[in-house]
Amino acid sequence: MNALPAQLREVAEIIGLAATLRLIEARPGERVFVPSHVATDHWLAVAIGVPAARALSDRMAGVQLVLPTSAYRGARGARRACDDALASGATINEAVRASGLTHRAVQWRKANKLFPPRHAGPALPAPPRPQADLFDD
Repeated sequence: MNALPAQLREVAEIIGLAATLRLIEARPGERVFVPSHVATDHWLAVAIGVPAARALSDRMAGVQLVLPTSAYRGARGARRACDDALASGATINEAVRASGLTHRAVQWRKANKLFPPRHAGPALPAPPRPQADLFDD
């Protein structure tokens, strides 16, 4: 349990390590909001169970949890999946789910426009302009 970040250690103390790991598996790399009331069909209740979700809600309502990501693919594949998702108009959380990168990494890639623009084909270079000869009149 010491391998978890401090915020997730607190979550594990509230709901247990198994439920914490299920929470991380449900939304890896995302920032998630803990609501003050959890309905039975809420994604949090579905992921970790209604009693655990309500216990978490009672202690941490209004908190944004930053969940760690699981690196199940190589870095290049994750960046490519992120860029493809952002180029197709996905939100940051959708790109996080598609790539496995952290929320902050996807936010940074989107802000710096590191993903290729969405278009029909590869961009063609501009044709070279003829240069005037130095000795021409």
